[in-house]
Amino acid sequence: MAATPQGTAARHVVEQVQPAFPHAVGPAALMMGLRALRPELDADERAQISILRSATLGVAGLVSPVGLAIAARRALVAAKVTAEPLTLPLHHVVAAIGDPSALATHRAICADHLATARAMGIPLYESAVSLEEVEGVLVLDGLPLVLVQRSFADGLLAPAPHWVIVIGTDDSHVMLRDPLAAVDAAPTVVARATFEGTLGSHGDSALVALYPLPTRP
Repeated sequence: MAATPQGTAARHVVEQVQPAFPHAVGPAALMMGLRALRPELDADERAQISILRSATLGVAGLVSPVGLAIAARRALVAAKVTAEPLTLPLHHVVAAIGDPSALATHRAICADHLATARAMGIPLYESAVSLEEVEGVLVLDGLPLVLVQRSFADGLLAPAPHWVIVIGTDDSHVMLRDPLAAVDAAPTVVARATFEGTLGSHGDSALVALYPLPTRP
């Protein structure tokens, strides 16, 4: 994607949503984007469990970008995935567990996610994610859900690969919503260079771009 002018902001209001249960960072992050586009949606435990069912990789806390896009589409929100790798996201994290059955489950789930997403017509692209591409989603009035290496809430390290919603950028900073921030917290502001250094986790890079579905007359 071509570079976009620095200085972007989300057109949609993104309110804080916290994980409703342990290991629900990915579902909570997606829920922030879904509610910004469809405010009538609930963000309670049941809604987050529904997202987890669509997106889980079979290991506590791990969700796939393709699975999150599937959950978004089921919530009547358009989604596009850019990820590297696309076929086996977060494979290194699962491999570190040292359980062959976990690896086999991971492969089967990833294959099912890809087949489901393609059947639903979700655009899938295999490529590393750049901050310029994240900004491009904002320029098109979308919301970028981004895989990062750590939580930005109070400087805490995330216990697993982490997801945030980027809501704006300028020449020096990135503004985002972190699911681990307090429910009444203001958006987190991070230096551009710091954010770029956290793109991806364990060698993986992923962006789920969320957009309102086109309205029909």
